[in-house]
Amino acid sequence: MIWSYVLRLRYILGVLLCAHAHFSLAQQVYLCKGADGQQQYQQAPCGQGAEVGSAWSKQREVERAREEARQAELAKLQAARAQKDAQHRRSNIDGLRTCKQGRDCDIESVRMMMTNLSRDDLMTALGPPETVQKVGDELWYYSITAEDAGARRNFRLQISFRYNDDDHSRRPYQSVWKVNVY
Repeated sequence: MIWSYVLRLRYILGVLLCAHAHFSLAQQVYLCKGADGQQQYQQAPCGQGAEVGSAWSKQREVERAREEARQAELAKLQAARAQKDAQHRRSNIDGLRTCKQGRDCDIESVRMMMTNLSRDDLMTALGPPETVQKVGDELWYYSITAEDAGARRNFRLQISFRYNDDDHSRRPYQSVWKVNVY
């Protein structure tokens, strides 16, 4: 019986110590504006017009600044990625135009250049499809001359597109999904 009272007393003392430590960490901090207009935190009063804050408000401001810096870095990386993707797409379009004109290219390069291009990009590179088949999915057909195993041959390309949204609603297909070679 006595042990249960001792344990309760220990528990209560522990809670009180934790609460005291919590409040002692939240010291009063003075938020002042320097001559350059920047905010400065200090423990001593800064004179007339000082705003009183707490250590927690400083921590939140630091965390907010870190989050803003992280968001800015993320936006910068996304912009760089978009620029790199646009350059890659332009390079693929130019490569497909070269292949369509009958210059040197192999069929695997053609297949790789077409992957993930949009319908508009494909139209820009190869022009309108020679044939369009609408049985279930929409299929576009092109004829192209390319190398395969060191020999130049005529190939028939069958291109299918994928949905751009996850719910597979009947929106128009947007990017090349599969390229079959015949």
